Amino acid sequence: KWPLHQILFTGANALKQIFTFSLELAGGQGNPALANEATAIAISVLTQDVDCFKQWDVLYKEHLEASVALLKKLVDEWKDHSLKLSSSSSDTLTVKHAMNSFRMKNEKAITEGVANLSLYKEADQSCKLISRRLSRGPGIAPLTAMVIAAGAAAAGEVVGWSRTLSILPI
Repeated sequence: KWPLHQILFTGANALKQIFTFSLELAGGQGNPALANEATAIAISVLTQDVDCFKQWDVLYKEHLEASVALLKKLVDEWKDHSLKLSSSSSDTLTVKHAMNSFRMKNEKAITEGVANLSLYKEADQSCKLISRRLSRGPGIAPLTAMVIAAGAAAAGEVVGWSRTLSILPI
């Protein structure tokens, strides 16, 4: 058996076709093993070409169950995929735009009380988490970095004052 999710795909059109096909299979349809493999392939394609998020946006409602599976997997494996999905400001913006679009679709469906309401609620929770994580960016949050820097500066001042006081004859 070929590990399909490890095959290197090339070409934007090919990636979009592979993503679409994977999304169709990721919905389950009674075969969990196939759905898991298709979800892994779809995630792999998304991380190789974030423009596939635009394709996903078009297919989102039509493949809601698969979309929920993909969103959950992105949340669960965020550490594995976050650097690729936010490698540039334009990539981050593309992913953020998709999450905002998904959230608008989710909110509209939730407000209207559609039949598969629980799927939209589940998807919305994942979209919120991904959006928050994208806003934080990779690595240390800016506020945390400032607190660490301020603490280091304050510690330096204390050490400096203690040296000055030890020199003074008291």
